[in-house]
Amino acid sequence: MRENSLRKYANEEYYLQDKDGNIYFKSYNTGKIELLKGVDIKSFKLLSNFYSCDKNKIFHDSKLLKEKYKSYHDYEKYGYFKVDDSLYWYGKIVEKNFQGELFEISDHFFSDGTTLFVNGKKFRVEMTSFVALNRFYAKDNYEVFHSDEKIFKADPSTFEVLDEFSGLSKDIISKYSFLKNDGYSSWARDKNHVYYCGEILLKGTIDPSSVSIVDTHVLKDRKHVYYFDKIVEGADPESFQPILKHDKAIKDKLDLFTSFYRDKHNLYYLLEHTNDEDENKIVSISQLNTKQGKITLKNLLAQRKEFGLLESEISMIKNLIK
Repeated sequence: MRENSLRKYANEEYYLQDKDGNIYFKSYNTGKIELLKGVDIKSFKLLSNFYSCDKNKIFHDSKLLKEKYKSYHDYEKYGYFKVDDSLYWYGKIVEKNFQGELFEISDHFFSDGTTLFVNGKKFRVEMTSFVALNRFYAKDNYEVFHSDEKIFKADPSTFEVLDEFSGLSKDIISKYSFLKNDGYSSWARDKNHVYYCGEILLKGTIDPSSVSIVDTHVLKDRKHVYYFDKIVEGADPESFQPILKHDKAIKDKLDLFTSFYRDKHNLYYLLEHTNDEDENKIVSISQLNTKQGKITLKNLLAQRKEFGLLESEISMIKNLIK
């Protein structure tokens, strides 16, 4: 079926209708258009998370979930839906004999009082001690979770979230290829390790007791400054700080396309590569010695007031662009 021969149903982007009244679903992932078979259009209605129903059938996307159903419960959040005694997550069956009711602990973690549900997976946890620490980290007295994965080496008693930056977690992005990473970053620690999005980072190098967050992907301890899992060479951790936070709106306004940092000795910038094989890193501005780099430095110098540049930093930049 060609999309240009269809019109939007109920002004929804992913539901379409032909001249005969038939209902179609357009996949948000592949763009493929498929017919919802046997729909009673008079009783048909759209629900949340791409669920829909008529008086006889329950659908998810274009897939028939249940015919001749008795009841349904649309939880309206994060893909959970109950038809009779079956619990679904984005159209995939989670539990066939679900007698309880689901309640939301946070926008990512759900429970029926005894079982934890995360991304349609089930876990047995100690619900009396279970707590969601942010959108994607949670723990009870015995285990720590990042989304639907257990962090087996984490210590629950000392585990804490350091910071979270808005965006989508990598587990959600990996499940749905149409989604793109829009800056999600989540740091945590316990007495033994520092964690980035649930994974141990800089094991044996970083000091968890003194770690602090500098910027979205930048942190420091008493010994070093780090960009992800790389040490920023020569940086002084005590005085290292961003000149401007990683704020795209501000950088666009100032016609700058990178993040700048300072310590008591030097200025630094985030060197970003378009080639996936090259890793981004934070380096001294002395490496901005190309023609394009000097243009960036001139732009930085032109915005000296907005950046609050020190006289020593202004002199440093001027020497580099001679």
